[in-house]
This record gives sequence, C-alpha cells and structure tokens, in this order.
Amino acid sequence: MFAARNDMKTILAICWITFTCAIGPVWADTVVSNATGRLSVRFCRENLVHFRYAPNGTAFEPDGMAVARQAIEKRDEDYAPVPVSESRSSDAVTLSGRRLTVSVDPKTLGIAVSADGRTVFRSAAEAFAAEGEGRKASFVRDVADEERFMGLGNIPGNDFTSLELRDRTYDLWLTANNVHAIIPLWYSSVGYGIYLCNSNRGRISFKKDYNVSLEGGEMNFYFVWGPSFKDIITAWSELAGRMHMPPRYALGLTYRGAGGFSAKDLEAVTREQQEAGIAVDVIGVEPGWHTRAYPCSFAWSDKFKNPKGFIDTMHGFGVKINFWEHPYYSPECRIAKASEPFGLWGGAIAKAEGNNSRYGFGGFVPDMTLNAARDLYWKMHREVLFDLGADGLKVDETDDWATGRSLSGKMPGGISFNAYHNLIGTLTCNFVHERFRDDYGKRTFLFSRGNWAGMQRWATSAYTDFYGFEQFVMSVIVQSCSGSYYTPEIRNKETPSDIAYMRRAQMMFLTPFPMSNEWQENAVVTRRSKAVLDCYKKYNALHYRLIPYLYSLFREQNRMGLGVVRALPFEFGDDPAVFGVSDTFLLGPSLLVRPVSDFRRTVAAKIYLPKGAYWIDWWSHATYAGGEETLYPAPADVLPLFIRRGAIIPMGHYGRNTGDVTSPDIDLLVVPSETETRFTLYEDDGISYDYERGVYRETEVTAIAFGETAKVTIAAPKGSYKTPARSFNVKILHNGRVEERRIADDGTPHELSVRMWPMGLIAKPVMPQEGALFECEAEGNRFDKVEINRNEPKASGNGIVRNLGENAGSSFVMRNVTVAKSGQYEAELDYGNGDGKPRWLRFAVNGEPGQRISCPATGPWLTIGSINFTLQLKAGTNEIRFYAVPGDGWAPDLDCLRIPAEPLAPIGLP
Repeated sequence: MFAARNDMKTILAICWITFTCAIGPVWADTVVSNATGRLSVRFCRENLVHFRYAPNGTAFEPDGMAVARQAIEKRDEDYAPVPVSESRSSDAVTLSGRRLTVSVDPKTLGIAVSADGRTVFRSAAEAFAAEGEGRKASFVRDVADEERFMGLGNIPGNDFTSLELRDRTYDLWLTANNVHAIIPLWYSSVGYGIYLCNSNRGRISFKKDYNVSLEGGEMNFYFVWGPSFKDIITAWSELAGRMHMPPRYALGLTYRGAGGFSAKDLEAVTREQQEAGIAVDVIGVEPGWHTRAYPCSFAWSDKFKNPKGFIDTMHGFGVKINFWEHPYYSPECRIAKASEPFGLWGGAIAKAEGNNSRYGFGGFVPDMTLNAARDLYWKMHREVLFDLGADGLKVDETDDWATGRSLSGKMPGGISFNAYHNLIGTLTCNFVHERFRDDYGKRTFLFSRGNWAGMQRWATSAYTDFYGFEQFVMSVIVQSCSGSYYTPEIRNKETPSDIAYMRRAQMMFLTPFPMSNEWQENAVVTRRSKAVLDCYKKYNALHYRLIPYLYSLFREQNRMGLGVVRALPFEFGDDPAVFGVSDTFLLGPSLLVRPVSDFRRTVAAKIYLPKGAYWIDWWSHATYAGGEETLYPAPADVLPLFIRRGAIIPMGHYGRNTGDVTSPDIDLLVVPSETETRFTLYEDDGISYDYERGVYRETEVTAIAFGETAKVTIAAPKGSYKTPARSFNVKILHNGRVEERRIADDGTPHELSVRMWPMGLIAKPVMPQEGALFECEAEGNRFDKVEINRNEPKASGNGIVRNLGENAGSSFVMRNVTVAKSGQYEAELDYGNGDGKPRWLRFAVNGEPGQRISCPATGPWLTIGSINFTLQLKAGTNEIRFYAVPGDGWAPDLDCLRIPAEPLAPIGLP
C-alpha cells in the first residue's frame, strides 16, 4: 500500500510537469508592456507576488539601491522557483499558480488577482501612471461596502481616532508631529496584504479612489495572500526580515532620568527605586551627557567626570546604560573634524543648511548608506561609549530632519533627500545592531523616533513625542501589525493626577518594552503617593513575572514573524467585530489587555471579548463568554486583563532586575480547554547570539480538558542550553479554582492528570453600587479658619469650602463618612483650582498620620475638577480632616467627596 501511494505521487508529479510545460512554465519575471510602460510580475511564493512598474525609457531600479536594501531582506532570486503556468491572448496575460492567479491586461496593464476561484484584488483599468519623477498606482474594491483596512504603523489618520484606514488619506512621511514609525504594509479584511517597497514621500488613499502616489522611486509592491492575517505577516516577514532575539534585559523596565541629571543623580535614583522594591533593568541617560546637544558633540560633559567609572557603578547595580543621541554632528564634533581630510566631509556627510531644527539642528547629517560615514560613526561610538561599556542608544529626532524643505537634492551616496528622510532612523539603528553584534558578540536594545520598514528586524522600539493615552494604545496596536514595537512611556508631565499616573503605568507594564521617562519633570514614582507607588509596584511585579512568557513569544517571532503584541484580527480573524478595535490588544495568543483611559474614578470599562473563546478574569478568575461586549468594573488600580481559555503561561521570579532571579522555578499557569493547546517555553543566555548555533532550551507544554479531568504534559527539553536545578510549579486554573502540582525539571517528560470541576455559570459583570457623596460644606462638619460659600451654582450641592491654608491652623473635618466594610477605598474629591499650577492638600483619617496630595489646576476658578486617591476606612463612621501646613501655600476650593460602596478588592497574582 505504501509503495502504491508513492507510485501515485510520482504519476501526479509527472502529470503536473507535463501540463505546465505544455502551456509554458514561468520561473522568473514576466514582463508585460504597452505604449507607456512595463509591468514586471514575479511569483516569489505561492501566496506572494511582486509587481514593479517602470515607464518606457526608464529601467527598473537596481536592487543594490539603499531603498531596496532597507525595504527587503530576502530578494526575489533568494526564493526557490515557484511553478507558474502562463497563457497569453490579446486580452490577458494570465499567470496561474497553485493558490493565486494573476491576470494582466496588455493594453492598460490593469491587474486582477484571484484566489479560490474568486477575484480578491483588482487595479483600476488604467492602473499605473508616471508624472515626472513620481509614480501612481490605482486600485478598486470588489466588496466596496465591506472591505476594511488596517496597518501602516504609527500613522492612523495622524489624529489617532481610529485604527480603520478606510475612507481616509495618509501621508507616507515621518514628522515630529505624531508620525514616528511608518511601515507601508496594510491588510484588507478580504484576506490580502500589500507591502509598498519604497521609502519616498507618498500618499495612500483608502477612499473610493483607492490608490498610492509617490514623489519618486519605483512603483514597487508585493501582494500577499493570507487569507488569515497570520499567513500574511509570516510571508511578509520572511521577505522584509524577522526579528533577531532581543537581549533579555530589554524586556525589563527602562527608567530615563531627567535631562539635567548627573552621574550622581542617576546613581541615587537607581538606588532609590531598588530600595523601594521596584525592578529596573535599563537606566537611560538623556542629553546632559554631551557637552553640547542639538546638534551633538559626542563628548562627555562635566556632569560625568569619570564616564567609565559611572558605567561600571551602574553595572554594579545590575542595570544596563542607554545613552541619548541624535545623529546630527556639531561642527566641533570629532567625527566632523575627522572627515575633513577626505574633502567635502569625506563624501559621506551632508552639510545642513541654516541653523534650523529641520536641517539637522544646524549640524551635519551622515549618509548611512555609505561605508565611509558608517565607519566614522562607529569609530566615534566605540571610543566614546561602547568600549567603555555602554549597552544601547536612544536615537532621537530622526523624523525631524528636513521635514519642511523641498526635497529635490541627494545625499553624497546618491539617495534622494526624499527617501533618506524616511530611512535615516532605521538605517542608523540597524547598522548599530549589526556592528554591535560583530564587535562585541552581544545583543543590544535601541529606542528610535523615526522608523520605517526594516525596523522589525532588530530589538528597536519606537517612541513618540506625543502623549495622549488613546494615541499610545493605538500606536501599540498598529505597530504590532508589522511585528515592530512601540513604547507607551509614562511621563510625569502628562500625569498630574494619581489616577492618570496609575492608568499609564498599568498599560506601560503590559507591553514588551516598558519605559518610565522623567525627562524634564525630575520626579520619580517613589516620591508620589502611596497609592501610586503601590499600583506601580504591583504592575512592575506582574510584568517581570510574565517575562518567561514574553521572551518565549519573541522566539516565535524570530521564527515566524508574528509579534508579541497582536491586534485582535491576528488571533480572531473570523470575528468581524474585532476588526478595527482600537482600545484592546493581545499579548501573545493568551492574554487580552484593555487599558483604561478614563482618569476619573472609573465605574466601568466597556470591553469587547472576541468570540470563539472563553475569557477568565486575571484578578477574580471569573469566566466570561466571548462574542459579547461587557461593562467591567475597573477601580483605579485594576487594568482589565483576561486569560484566554486554553492558555499556558510560564512565569518567573525576579528581584531587582531580569538578572536577579530569586528562584529558578517556573510557574506554569494552565487554563485547559477541550481543544488541546501547546506552548513552548524558550530559554537562552539572553545576551549572545549562541542561540543561532543551538545553544538554547525549548520545553513544550501541552494541556487538554476532557470530562472531569485535565491533562498537562511537559515534554523533555530540546537544545544544549543548561538551566539550574529547578521545578515546574503547575497551576491549573478552572472554574475559579486553582489546583497546584510540583514537578522536578529533570530533563525527562512528565504527564499529570488533575480532577476538574464542572463549568459553572458564565459570569456577568456586577457593577459597583453608586456609593455615597459627602459635601464639604455640610452643616455637620467642623470648620476652623476657612470660608464656607453655600451659594456656588457649579458645585455639586451649591456649596464650597474656601481659603484653606490662608491662616495658620485652618482646617475642616468631614464627619459621618460612613461605610459598611473596612478596607481601602478609592475616593474622588471634586475641587476648583484656578491658580494655573498645582495646589497642595493634606488629609488625615481617624487621627492617623496625614498624607499630602497635589491638586492640578482646573482652569477658571468656577471650573470643578476631580482627583482620585485612596483612603483606609473602618466599618461604620469615619472622620477625615483636611488641612494645610506652613510652606504648602493655599489649598484648592473643596466641593465634595465621593466614596464608593465597596472597598478595593485585594489583588494578587495567580
């Protein structure tokens, strides 16, 4: 029987070869020409087709150009030949592969692509045009009322109101105003993706005239058929390049000090955070390390008198050091002077025009397409930073070069200003990764503000110069569509209230590369309120616990291209409701994250849980059905976080940083489902590239639930990387209960079975009760040296307390604050502050030591704002004293205090 099957395979293969040869097999480009131009078509994979258009009289651009080198990693000739049959008639040139059929009209060069017997993509009849140096391609929709689009990176409408691209127009141009990372790859709900292989300035319209126009370069794009989004990114990432493994420390917290911090300041603030129990892995040094920045001198300032000693001291804390720069060289910089003997800046550096930030901040702009410029750049960075032990860079403002000029010139190497503007950040960062690997044998981690396709190949995270919360969330999601990353940093300036700080911290710690950036604010979280610090530490600990899960997902990306952060359609493409969801994302296949952008005392967050799965609340372990929108109670220190049923999540134990492992044991959180699921725990040294030579460890875990039994299987590990003696602590979560088993990780396979409990009722959210409102001006309160105004229409009870802090000993006591249960309550205080700056307020509960909170300005004095803070209350009646002390200044006008009906739930990790 086996032999017969092989004989049949041989016969079928012979038939296929005979058939294709009879009608003309195609193993290379097919070029179709008309009176105006030429269209080249090539099948690279069965689901990947390359289209290139050139007007008559011009040649196709050579592959050696910097644009092509940056835009793709695998060239067409690197792919194995794909068998495609070709047929020609006066009406069409048809190329038929196993999965796709491409038809080109020889008269107009119009194209149509079919899959599974239906047309999935078509161009307009007159598909391509050339206007001067520009190019244009026009497409049409076959499902005009249904087709939707997403992708493109950090460019959603430039207003960040929606992830939907449809019915909008987008500029392919990096700017300092919101657009910091463009990946010209977009997805259609029909099941295809298009990757525009060009870095010139351009425009994409998703309106009825669905088209792409470019201000230079070739109309050069790849059509990728899925039909799933996972299929698309797998094929695209093979073409454009998949991420090398990041260093493990990159997954830890990055803390960037204020711009003026000295070496001693950074040492002190690192010690302060570690003593407070905050894990931190990277310390960022801002522009103050240069003697001159904007443009940069790349010479150490007096704030760092002993650079090598500073770096060694910080390494002694167990942290890595990341240094700010932008790649614009001051005329006094050594790299500028070193290039003088070569004439015209060595033919490698373009002199900026004027003293304007649009032109390299008055400095010199290196041409990173040329080896001469790259070598000068690297020689200086080795001497000044990396040979001293520096670990990485923050490459700033690469999107701010030449943003407003007429880009008709060229860099010394021949690339146009137009194209180089969009590429300089990615060219610079990728070069640093490559040279760091070659010279030091280690991985580095970079931040960059100004990124293009190609950034996804290395551990580089985009960041921005805008700070709206919804913009952060959407940037995280859209960058994920290309397997690249965006860091939603937390900055004190944008978090005047405790709630705002807590909400931003929660989101930051549920992304792969969290960063806290003090920059100009000079305020660390350890100096904020206890409620903020407790929340920060909780999510800091959660993030570090998840690092084994996240690091394993990076290995999956290294192999297949799909990123750690995932827009919902990448896992739930069959659910049309998830397309364009702009406030929720996935961490890997198993965790759903819904950041809360309401900085008031949030009553409920509206969440859509994708259908096709059950979802378990991380905090309460309650089970929710997918396919429904739910209102989720989310007090100030709770970010809605759900576990997908079927999840297997490895978790670790860390102290001060990722290198400080407090226990080698791995906790395996398992939520079994009736369908067998699997997850591979990946481990390596986290530093070198030895994993490419097999020095890693992979342990596959599978789980399934059947009847009243759950079975978990841990396979024998693969790879040569050695881990310390340890155990797997298997925690099986089902129906709100956790069953634990401890298994020695002894290199042999293990299987365990655990009794399950019947699935209970699917949870429905129970909304918190409204709680109680206590007026500050109420008759029963006690007032000392304050003014009471009971005729203020904009106040909740038409009354307000004023002049607190004007006189020594001024205060008032709010009596009869009654609650049913003892515990910590999230209170909301309404107040007015028209001072234009924050005012301080102190309070003490039931005679306990007082606390101080900052009340930001609310605008005009008659404008009421609110601030949230926590109160420890006892069951029954409580007294809260509000007061000021000398040195605080005046307090704000106080309106009312809201206390919820229930205290905050005690929250821990599974």
